[in-house]
Amino acid sequence: MEDEWLLARFVGGEEGALEEIIRRHETKLYAYLARLTGDRHIAEDIFQETFLRVATGAERFEPGRPFKPWLYSIATRLAIDVLRKKAVRQEVSLEDALGDGRGGGGAMEPAGDRTPDPGEEAKRREENERLLAAILRLTELERAVVLMHFREGMTLGEVAAALSIPIGTVKSRLHAGLRRLAADIGRRGGGRRE
Repeated sequence: MEDEWLLARFVGGEEGALEEIIRRHETKLYAYLARLTGDRHIAEDIFQETFLRVATGAERFEPGRPFKPWLYSIATRLAIDVLRKKAVRQEVSLEDALGDGRGGGGAMEPAGDRTPDPGEEAKRREENERLLAAILRLTELERAVVLMHFREGMTLGEVAAALSIPIGTVKSRLHAGLRRLAADIGRRGGGRRE
C-alpha cells in the first residue's frame, strides 16, 4: 500500500491508516529531524507536531502529489521555524545524529560482526564528529537539502517539492553546502586542500 492511498483511507475515517503511515516513517523522519535540529528532544516535539499537521491537513492533500516530499516539507518548515526562534546550535551525540536517531546504529556503523581496531574506531569516530559538527554549521536550508538528498535518499525533485523551492535552488544549495562542508572539514581537520 502506498502512503497516498493510506492517507486517503485516513481521510475516509480509518484511524489505523494514519498509524501505519507514522509507523512507516517514524525512524527515518525522527533521525532526519535529530540531524537537522541537533537536538533529539526538539526533534521529538517537531516529529509529533508534523504528524498532527498531517492529520489535520490530510483533507487538503493534493491528489497525485507524492506523500514523502509533503511530509518532509512540513517537518522541515517546523524545524527551521524552531531553529530560527531558539537559535539552536547544539551538537548531539554522534550516536543520535549519525545513527537511527533513537540510540541505534546507523550507516556509519562498522559492517558485520568484526570488532574494530581501537585506533581505527577512534579515527572513525573523530572523522564522524567533524562531519556532524560541519553539518550543524551549515545554514538551515543547506543542511536540509544535504540531509534530504544524501541521508534520506530523496531525489533533487523531491527535495524541491518538499521545500517548495525551484530545483535550481536545490542544486545551488546542495553545491554550496557540499563546498562549505569540504572546506570546513579540511580546515578543522588539519588537512590541506589541493
